[in-house]
Amino acid sequence: MKQTPIASRSPSRRATLERKADQLIQDACRLMYRGRCIKCLGEGHAGHHIVKRRNKDLRHKIMNVVYLCHEHHAWAESDPAEFLDFLRLRWPAIYRWHIEHRSDPAQTITCQMLQDNIDSLKQLILRLASEHGQ
Repeated sequence: MKQTPIASRSPSRRATLERKADQLIQDACRLMYRGRCIKCLGEGHAGHHIVKRRNKDLRHKIMNVVYLCHEHHAWAESDPAEFLDFLRLRWPAIYRWHIEHRSDPAQTITCQMLQDNIDSLKQLILRLASEHGQ
């Protein structure tokens, strides 16, 4: 019996845009914090989403992502209340933004909205790179 090969499935446009925006928010976050952990000022590892990534409306907002090293990323994930207290004391603008937006209902994000986020993040990256002489 002849078998028909299974067609490879390409990612949807939405998934492709989400991956692109995810990468750009990490790049923007790294530039914004100059690659340093906001807690210890050591070498950073990755952006940490204050309001979790499942909230697609806030997922790609720069005020929702801070740069942390491995150790402090694990700390922020394991003790969010202590992490928020740290933000309140050391990064009050980010803390206030979080308080204002943490209860925002998650909206349905369209491909056009994702593309707009990508365009905004690209502009932010260019501005940050220029400001930091990169």
